[in-house]
Amino acid sequence: MYFDLNIEEWNFKNDYEDIYFLLHCLYNAKTELYDRTLTDMRSRFDPTEAFIDGWNRRRSNWYSKKLYDKCVKCIELKTRGHFIHRHWKECVWKYEGLSAQEWINLYQQLIKENKYDSWILEYIEIGE
Repeated sequence: MYFDLNIEEWNFKNDYEDIYFLLHCLYNAKTELYDRTLTDMRSRFDPTEAFIDGWNRRRSNWYSKKLYDKCVKCIELKTRGHFIHRHWKECVWKYEGLSAQEWINLYQQLIKENKYDSWILEYIEIGE
């Protein structure tokens, strides 16, 4: 699936909203990719989503929290302001029906189209 990033839905009011969406997309894709390294089991509701249980749940939660903290820091640096959790939640509402694989595909498309500042990708990769 290819996403048309030139449609009206992609036109955010400003870079402030744009950075929240970009980092939330990165977060969704990278957490799913990490979870897939932990298990071969899949969710019964979304066959593209990793099903995490038991000991792997701790590892998944640890990675998710670490990545979330990095995303928050990137947003604060980019916007030169405080992180607003409401914006984090609301920026992806139009995409709430995407499967795990579609989030990964969208993230890879955004990378190909150079939507991310290089410093953001470098900061996120440190310590992974």
